[in-house]
Amino acid sequence: MKRNSLYNRFIIQSMLSFVITGGLLTYFVSNLVITQEIEHNIEIVTLTLGHSLDHWFEDVDMNNLSIEDITNLDDEFLSLNELGDIADIRIWNLSGELAYSQNHKLIGQIQLEQDHLNAALSNLNDYELTTADAEENIMLKKYGNELIEIYLPIIDHDQTIGVFEVYRSFDHSRDSINSSIISILLILFIGLFILYFFLARTIYTSSNKLFQQTKEISTSYDKLNKLFKSMIKAITKAIDARDKFTSGHSQRVADYTIGFAKYLNFDSKYIDRLEIAALLHDIGKLGVPEEIINKPGKLSNEEFDLIKQHPIIGELIIDDIEELEDIIGVVKYHHERFNGHGYPINLKGDNIPLMARIITITDAYDAMTSNRPYREGLSKIAAINEIKKYAGIQFDPDLAISFIEYITSDYRNV
Repeated sequence: MKRNSLYNRFIIQSMLSFVITGGLLTYFVSNLVITQEIEHNIEIVTLTLGHSLDHWFEDVDMNNLSIEDITNLDDEFLSLNELGDIADIRIWNLSGELAYSQNHKLIGQIQLEQDHLNAALSNLNDYELTTADAEENIMLKKYGNELIEIYLPIIDHDQTIGVFEVYRSFDHSRDSINSSIISILLILFIGLFILYFFLARTIYTSSNKLFQQTKEISTSYDKLNKLFKSMIKAITKAIDARDKFTSGHSQRVADYTIGFAKYLNFDSKYIDRLEIAALLHDIGKLGVPEEIINKPGKLSNEEFDLIKQHPIIGELIIDDIEELEDIIGVVKYHHERFNGHGYPINLKGDNIPLMARIITITDAYDAMTSNRPYREGLSKIAAINEIKKYAGIQFDPDLAISFIEYITSDYRNV
């Protein structure tokens, strides 16, 4: 684990979250402030119109306003413009026709959109934001670039008789909204930054502690692993000590196996397990009588049958050791043959575990090149020829070719 990798991941992920959260907060805060400002505008307009025109429409024909009615409305709305910061007021009848506007040229010329009329008929307030660029609104340009159109039902004796459309400048509201949003976001940002700072500091401290603990655990694991291997090598020496003719055999097999595995580009963990497997492959010989192991002459059939039991005995010895679970296949099957005529259970081909197939070759190579009391060890070339001869019979043919390439290459001088 690299120092501060947890902290670095936190920085990247938290900054991404910070940006997303900031964007979402900006969106929701903006919508909330705009909604509140619009509701505030609707409330002002409602109160203003309700106070000034409470009973004005009782005796008025909304479908045919007289010139006197229009003149009276002009006078009434002139004061409302100043009182409520209102740019224009329009009155629509229930047919959707414009019955009144401060711009008299528009009267009877334009229609109310149906959704606004439906909202009024349902006794609901409605609104939309617009600009003063539309032709019918061009006279309102002097009040500002952005306008809010507020639609209110005109009610007389609990019945909707028409619709108010009130234009109010939204520029000042927009400035207020932007100011409020900036203030709110600034407060949120400062709060989040303070929280982020303390959280980042905590993560940094925790990351360093975790790194130190991981380093200590790794050191302890390395020590434990070295101790474990030392115990394995001690057991190996005990095995080899019982056979005065093959002293050091297990360690040599392990050395060949490690070099071959590196040549095959296996990862370090797999090579580590292969080393332990090679050291323990003959552990079952601890259960074979010493006089048979050290017999200088040819073994009888009965004696050879006892020797052939050492893979089974080895399996029984390590079967209950959980840490050696992946090694059992090597101990039990390193004398199986690729053609299925090996022992103890006549496994064939790829059914033999890969570790066992590898150690079958390295075990045989060391056995062939080591001196025995009844024969001299074979030369390197002679041993290679034997491996070639028995490739596909005793040995995995692909592994045999690779081992010969390894043993004859500059990769290892043997």
